[in-house]
Amino acid sequence: DTRERGETWPQASWPAPIYTAALETPDETEALPDVRVDAIETPRRAVVNWDTPLTATIAGNGLRGEAFPVLLLRNGQVAEQAAVQLPPEGGSRDMQFILPHPATGTEVWSVRIPPLPREAQTNDNELVAAVEVIDSQNRLLFLENTPRFESKHVVRELFANPTITPLAYFRGPGGAFIAYGDRPTRLLEFSNEQLAENTIIILGDFDAAALDDDKCAVIATFVERGGSLVLLGGDRLWGAAGIAATPLARLLPFTRAPGPPREGRYPVRWTAEGRAHPAFANTPGVPAELPPVLTVFGGAAPGAATLTLIEAETEAGVEPLLMSRPYGQGKVLAILTDSLWRWAMQPTDDKPYAFFWRQVIEWMSPATEETGAVAVELFTDAATLGVGEPVMLQARVIEPGDAAPRVWQLVCNVTAPSGRVIPLSFAPRLIPGPGGREVQGYAAAFSPGEAGNWKAVAATELDGRTIESAPAFFGVRAVSQELAERPANVRVLRALAAGSGGRYAEPELLDTILRDLQVVERRERRLDYTSLWQNRWLLACLIALLAVEWALRKTGGMK
Repeated sequence: DTRERGETWPQASWPAPIYTAALETPDETEALPDVRVDAIETPRRAVVNWDTPLTATIAGNGLRGEAFPVLLLRNGQVAEQAAVQLPPEGGSRDMQFILPHPATGTEVWSVRIPPLPREAQTNDNELVAAVEVIDSQNRLLFLENTPRFESKHVVRELFANPTITPLAYFRGPGGAFIAYGDRPTRLLEFSNEQLAENTIIILGDFDAAALDDDKCAVIATFVERGGSLVLLGGDRLWGAAGIAATPLARLLPFTRAPGPPREGRYPVRWTAEGRAHPAFANTPGVPAELPPVLTVFGGAAPGAATLTLIEAETEAGVEPLLMSRPYGQGKVLAILTDSLWRWAMQPTDDKPYAFFWRQVIEWMSPATEETGAVAVELFTDAATLGVGEPVMLQARVIEPGDAAPRVWQLVCNVTAPSGRVIPLSFAPRLIPGPGGREVQGYAAAFSPGEAGNWKAVAATELDGRTIESAPAFFGVRAVSQELAERPANVRVLRALAAGSGGRYAEPELLDTILRDLQVVERRERRLDYTSLWQNRWLLACLIALLAVEWALRKTGGMK
């Protein structure tokens, strides 16, 4: 869970005293200098002319407290340099860079440590990440009926997001829309021209009476032409007289019998698709656990091109909570609860509500260079691995929802650190989804034999033009990080013992401390109940006796 990269985790509360000991003494190989970039974390999408942070975890040992340089490179050119100093006994520390994004496009950022004198292993001195820079004029239109708790918290997150320019309308008395945002005096016209100024529309809790055929046609055209639509409904939108009774029903990523929501306290969890989805994968701060919700509009059956990202456990079983699908050149995201706002009330530090809306908006914002109705997304199942360890490259083709099913011919060019290009062919594969459901995808397994940073790009052909994915990077170490021999972290061992009420022992004091341990014996009485019918041997003997009795009676004329 990446907590081991820091040194604060031993300070947590422990249910029992922990006794730690240093069982090794440093040798000559451990005294040699060794530095590495353990991880880099940065948003994978950014807005032009907005700065974003990049956090790099720098680790090493054998440095004797001496400082060493760390370079930040943008597209292979040095953009910044900083000096880092680690404790004499070794350890790790996080350092932060601020990334400028002066132009749209794909930027390749890397953190590199130049090899130190006498450093033997240098293939782990650099990690790379790709950042897609999008247009700053990302306008978002939020349409809501009467204000409610959900809309109150959503508006707060939208106006706190620097990557978009939001404009919100609420339906006031008499059906008139009241606007506020960057242009509070503008009237809502529901025209193709006005909606085309936006990249994302969030549709709130409207019923069919408020969504006439003309409004539905304008919204559908907006999505077909590449816009993104978020359905954030409640009783009205998901009810019998809601969106299912309008022409927008064909945009839904599911089929469902309209009805009231289930009410309770329902646990929520990521699906396998959700963790690997571009909106949340390879993103710092992803909550490991999600808070519960109080309502679920259940009974939804995902469509063929639908991805279920989040699901809830209700009394009726596992129910989809967050689903997405492509439609035309755009995207549709449906949220089947009206209690998501309660995530904003969580006292935890990870702030799941703010994270959720930030990532959803980043993913639904269109890319700078659109390829039309078809796009290719490429993922890896690991960011770092050892030489010879397999990496699974998975790709998905995004195409119009009304397009005829077809098998795409995908290829993947994998570039080694030495510059050698290895072509791979993707094979169609059903990717496991939640609840046993599988979705169509493409996969290729690959075992890198060279240490360093690798780059993979997937591509397909459509009407004589090549459609490429954004590059996916993964680092390959000469030795797996799990198997690399490193000296004991004495500071962590001492903190673990002190925080749990135990003791830390030097090697020469270990036997003494073990002898002084006072073990309190505790006895528990346990009673096991076993039915004789559960004994297979007794049951076999009984059947054999019945068979013998029947045979004797048969020979005696059934007397």
